[in-house]
Amino acid sequence: MRHLRPEEALFRPAFMLSGILKCMVCGEAFITAAWLRKLKAEAIAAGRSTKWIGAPEAEQERRRTHGRYHVSRGEAITDAAGWFLLPATPAKTARDYGFSMETE
Repeated sequence: MRHLRPEEALFRPAFMLSGILKCMVCGEAFITAAWLRKLKAEAIAAGRSTKWIGAPEAEQERRRTHGRYHVSRGEAITDAAGWFLLPATPAKTARDYGFSMETE
């Protein structure tokens, strides 16, 4: 079963880069485990070396560590399913647009 990625996810697919997830807070890029497995399978099928291809588990752990870092700084949250999410943005008020409550 494929997991659906919520719109407020901390990591989203990078525009025009297959197999890459981008952190929505700092912009750091991460290669997906599925893409690493695909690269390895293609290299083996072509008879090429796979030494340069990293371990999918290591890349997943690197992404989890990165997500925990943003959670510890208050820049992200986790939900019950383990997703790293961007915190909800509060609704804009008149004060955000420069109005204040001055009484005369």
